Amino acid sequence: MIVAAECENNAGYFPDDLLGILEPASAIILDADPLNNVGFSRFLFKYHEESLHSYTTYCNTSNVKPYLHIRKDNNLEELYLACILPAVQELLQMEGLDLSGIDKVFPPQISSGFIVRLSDLLHLPPDMFIDAVGEGPDLFTSSLPYALDFAYKKELVKPGDTGLMITVGSGIQVGCAIYHF
Repeated sequence: MIVAAECENNAGYFPDDLLGILEPASAIILDADPLNNVGFSRFLFKYHEESLHSYTTYCNTSNVKPYLHIRKDNNLEELYLACILPAVQELLQMEGLDLSGIDKVFPPQISSGFIVRLSDLLHLPPDMFIDAVGEGPDLFTSSLPYALDFAYKKELVKPGDTGLMITVGSGIQVGCAIYHF
C-alpha cells in the first residue's frame, strides 16, 4: 500500500509563500501476480547529492507562527530532466528493454508542460505519457496514484501493457520502475 498526503503548510499564515501543489490524499494497493507476469518487475533509485540544495524545505517560526521555508532552484525542472534520462536508460538496460517495449509512461505530474518536455527528451510521442495533472497544480507525491487512477478510468492501459513509472523529489532523487499490466 502506498499512501501520500499533501498540504500547503503556509496557507493559513503566509498565503503568498506556497509550494504550489494540489492538496490531495491518495492511497493505492499494488499486488503482483507472478504467474501471469503482472505487477512490478524492477525498481531503480538514483540520488544526485550535487543537487541536494536545489530543492529544500524546513520549518521555522515567524512571529510565533509556523512557517515552511521553501527554496527551489530556478532550473529545478531542467535538473529533474537531466537526472531522469540516465536513470531511465539504466533501468531499461537492467530490464533488457528499450523504449519501444514501453506502452505507457507515468511521469511526475508536475505540469503538462513538464510532461511534454520529458516526452521530447525521451523521443517518445506525448500520447504515450499519462497526464493526470492537466492545467492543475503539481500532484507531488500523489503523482503515481493519481496517474494510475487516471489511466484506468480513461482505459489508457490494458492487460499486457508495460508501463514505465518515473518519480522525482528533492535531493535530487529519481525513482523508476517497470510495471506489467
